[in-house]
Amino acid sequence: MPLYLYDVRKDQDLFDQFEMIDAALKHDPSITKGKEDVYQFALQGEDGGTYQK
Repeated sequence: MPLYLYDVRKDQDLFDQFEMIDAALKHDPSITKGKEDVYQFALQGEDGGTYQK
């Protein structure tokens, strides 16, 4: 499967959201203790689809 990269810096609203999440986690890392992350990506194109990691 090809690797797709999306530069969030090109989407200011999305970039700002990631910046706020990063700042909150750096301020109080304990808020994620005992939690797991799920990342979901909706990709377009020939090999498009919804992928979770």
